Amino acid sequence: MLLSTRFSDSQTFRRDGTMRASELSRRLRTEVRRSPRAAARFAELLRGSTPKLPVLELEPSLRITLNPIRAWLHEAATPTRMKGAAPVTTPAPGADVVLFTVGEEVRTFAATMPQRALLHQLAEIGPATLDAWLTHDAALGRLGATRNELAALVRETTAAGLTAVS
Repeated sequence: MLLSTRFSDSQTFRRDGTMRASELSRRLRTEVRRSPRAAARFAELLRGSTPKLPVLELEPSLRITLNPIRAWLHEAATPTRMKGAAPVTTPAPGADVVLFTVGEEVRTFAATMPQRALLHQLAEIGPATLDAWLTHDAALGRLGATRNELAALVRETTAAGLTAVS
C-alpha cells in the first residue's frame, strides 16, 4: 500500500476488487494528515528542485528523493469475451501507475516497466545520488540504466512531483 512504516499491508493494489483508485487516494490523503512532517519536508525539497535539474548530471552530490507518500496501482488482467468465444485473459500493458501526494492533491504518474523497476530501486536505496543509483542498478545486474536515462527519469518524475532533487 503506502510505502510508509505505519502500514504492514502490501504495497500494491489491484483494480480487480482489492481496492479502487478512489479509496487509495483517500488513504493517501489520510497518510498526509498522519505524517505532516514527512509531507512538509518533501514539499520543501520539491520546491527547491527546479533550479537544480539543469545541473543534475554534472553535480555528483545532488540527491534524488522519492516522495514518501505514494502507492502503486496495477491494472489486473481482465477477461475479455468475444461473441461466441471463450473468455481470454490478457494483461494490460503499461498499466502501472503510482499515486502520490503533493500537498493535499493526489497525483498520478504512469510508469513503463523499466521506469517502475528503477523507481523501486530508488525506494530501496534512496535518497541517493545518480552515481549511487547507477552502482545499485549495476550490482543487481537488472536494467543497465545509463546516467542520461536516470537523469531523464528524474527530470520527468520531479516535474510531476514524484521525486525531488536536493
